[in-house]
Amino acid sequence: MTQRVDAIKHPLIALGSRLRPRWGHRRGIGEGEKMRKILAGGLMLMVAACSQAPVPVASPALDDAGKQFAPPAAGQAAVYFYNPTATGPNITVAVGVNTMGQVAPNTWMRVERAPGFHELRCISPSSANATMAMLVAGEVRFVDVEQAPGQANCTIRETTAEQGRAAVMQGNRVSPLQ
Repeated sequence: MTQRVDAIKHPLIALGSRLRPRWGHRRGIGEGEKMRKILAGGLMLMVAACSQAPVPVASPALDDAGKQFAPPAAGQAAVYFYNPTATGPNITVAVGVNTMGQVAPNTWMRVERAPGFHELRCISPSSANATMAMLVAGEVRFVDVEQAPGQANCTIRETTAEQGRAAVMQGNRVSPLQ
């Protein structure tokens, strides 16, 4: 009984003095270098996991065509989603339950939808927001979708045609998922 209590307090007594204890032992040569390599590899994996995938940029011809702001097809409404910020995360854009695609900083996309009430949503890595819009056949609408650095939430709001056209002209078109 006494030896067992002593073994709990002093593990070397039970194991023999020639063995090292399981804790507090001196690291062997090269183990510190292994630990540094493991930590560096883990940090690189974390950075890679946090980086954003590029959004699919449309061809220059499609970019130019979208910047003409042509009316939508008969019986449809056009919505330009744009992200005017210079930096920030990619933001997923959805109309109702349908994901349209992603806009990165200084990019935009055009989608056409049937007239009626629609929920327009932004979804970023850290948040989601929505707004309602009544789309009318033949109309072209502009929606600012952004999450500026330091903001916790993405924002989505309809803007004037002048603001929207200026932002679209400055950005690059991305291809929607549809």
